[in-house]
Amino acid sequence: MSRAFDPETLLIGVMGRPHGLQGETSLRPYGGTSDLRAIPSLLIESQGVRREWRVRSARRVAGGWLLRLEGVESRSEAEALTNAPVRVSRRVLPPLGPQEFYVEDLVGCRVETEEGKVLGTVDSIFWNGAQDVMTVGAADALPGAAGASDEGQLLIPVVPDFLRLVDAAARRVVVAWEGHD
Repeated sequence: MSRAFDPETLLIGVMGRPHGLQGETSLRPYGGTSDLRAIPSLLIESQGVRREWRVRSARRVAGGWLLRLEGVESRSEAEALTNAPVRVSRRVLPPLGPQEFYVEDLVGCRVETEEGKVLGTVDSIFWNGAQDVMTVGAADALPGAAGASDEGQLLIPVVPDFLRLVDAAARRVVVAWEGHD
């Protein structure tokens, strides 16, 4: 799955399994994906090709969404999309306010302390039940990096107490990490 930063699109989830026989399929969103009923089309990456699919209908269900996409009329057509990454054009998303960012954009960012010590790169984001958490890995593989934990990764909450700067375009996150090295 392509989790690389793309300034034109945002990765929002992955296609799930088909639902029924008429081409309806599920979408498992990452994080708090906004209301898909307001998004006219999705970009789905299947077999190395990114294609735009118009959304005919979307309805919220436990754990995600059930979708009807134009051109997907059978269970087998829906099955072909299973596990495919799903993106949306950033143009259809609400504008971000000052100091706002999409959590998914943190993946791949270099993480450093306020003092400039490199901690590593954001490998993934997960929800721990209270907030999003960045998994920052392999700090020792980066030039000028501070030490990583015994497991080779750090877990940093995505909350104001830790985040000092998020510059998704520059692929950089600055965190308050004094005494945590």
